[in-house]
Amino acid sequence: MRRLAGCHTLAVDLPGHGPAPIGEAGGLDDYARGLAAWTAAVPVRRPVLVGHSMGSAVALTAALDEPGALAGLVLVGAGARLKVNPKLLEGVARAETFAAAVDQIVHWSFSAEAEARLVELARARLLETGSAMLAADLRACDAFDVTSRLSEIRLPTLVVVGGDDRMTPPRLSEELQDGIPGARLEVVDAAGHMVMLEQPETIARLLQSFVKDLSPSLKTSAAAKGDER
Repeated sequence: MRRLAGCHTLAVDLPGHGPAPIGEAGGLDDYARGLAAWTAAVPVRRPVLVGHSMGSAVALTAALDEPGALAGLVLVGAGARLKVNPKLLEGVARAETFAAAVDQIVHWSFSAEAEARLVELARARLLETGSAMLAADLRACDAFDVTSRLSEIRLPTLVVVGGDDRMTPPRLSEELQDGIPGARLEVVDAAGHMVMLEQPETIARLLQSFVKDLSPSLKTSAAAKGDER
């Protein structure tokens, strides 16, 4: 976000993540509804929604539920289905194996060229999330599958994936490109699942270019609606 000069960016903490309190409900549908309520409450109209990993599933759900509320979609380390290794599902759910499971997730999330400090930061953040929340998130991802509905998405869409991503391999991004009409795919070399941490300048450039390309259509849309803001 620090590298997105000229873009008005807002970061959302899902319930139970970061400083956001844990809600009574959970799961991707609830996260998408919470995101829609948040979007309606803040002074922003038709944002470009950017989601990474599970966040991409939330973004896809939002795009299918309320496409008119969005101007575009960016899916990073994404997939129309997000099956999770059964050993990870079991490992994160048990206190005695949680740390080892987090180590495995982190190992699969970075390329061999990743800086050690980035890997350690990711490990610390996942450990802070806690066993119950991470297990719930992985179960939600495992149950997620909108493969049959991709053709319904009519938003301008950018799909980004690290060439060395082992959590959501590039083939899943290729499926998104094939399934979403007009979607553009960018594969970033020397990066894994945490592509935005390993190659932040590249990701910022791709995002800025995508938003810039949308600008004419956004202005036309605003003029047609009396520039409602």
